[in-house]
Amino acid sequence: MLLLAPAALGAEAGSTHRPGIAYHYIKSNLDGSDPWQVTTYVSSPRRLDVLKWGPGRGEVVEVTADLDPTGCVAQHLEQWNLRDGAMALSMWANLSDDGSTLTFHREGISPIALRGSGRPLHPYGFDMQAMNVSSRCIGTSKPPIIGLNGFNPVEGATPPLVDYGPIRVESLGNERLGDIPCRKVRLAGKDFSVLTWFSHEDGRIVRAESARPDSDDWTSFRLERKGTERMDPFRWQAFRAQVLGRFVVPPSAPARTSAGSEAGKR
Repeated sequence: MLLLAPAALGAEAGSTHRPGIAYHYIKSNLDGSDPWQVTTYVSSPRRLDVLKWGPGRGEVVEVTADLDPTGCVAQHLEQWNLRDGAMALSMWANLSDDGSTLTFHREGISPIALRGSGRPLHPYGFDMQAMNVSSRCIGTSKPPIIGLNGFNPVEGATPPLVDYGPIRVESLGNERLGDIPCRKVRLAGKDFSVLTWFSHEDGRIVRAESARPDSDDWTSFRLERKGTERMDPFRWQAFRAQVLGRFVVPPSAPARTSAGSEAGKR
């Protein structure tokens, strides 16, 4: 893997997404248990393709996100999970035109519309892959307020997804993670807090830590960037095919018929 130094990615944190860059992460609990690999590919300034996979059989998820023209928030998301040996659409979500409500759709259940307590409005379960805390995205209020929603932390409660209330964006200064200069930020609300580090160079998430998981498959949340790689669409599709090939069952070849059974068929 070709890892790019920060200088090779030089851009201000408020810049738009740059196509052809893949960001590699490890997602786990805070203690490092239950690690999954996460790779986000910027296929266009307004499109993110995310591939997440774990060590177990069937532990693979694909998510695609179409961003708004500013690149600050996801307007449309689709999630694909493994079903009967193939990847199948399991959920999609749309952001309302005014940016205040995310509506989630799953097959067989009524849509869940969640009005956020701030804007831009983000789904916590997207591992902060579309989040941007630059000043052009979060406004000028003191402190800035964004919206966040995610799975209901009360086991068995309905609805399964809830608004987390207004989330304050609290700047904690600058901190270097390895060779990446970062802006450290706390996102804080009622019964919710997550520490985040965003790269000064590319504006994307480098690390996130929270006692609240972003999925009920984990007990807490940690995300750590492990590398950055240039890929053209051919290389991305080859990478994607290699990962999915570990989980997806190839279709069976059609049975060959005997010459006799085909007699008279032209």
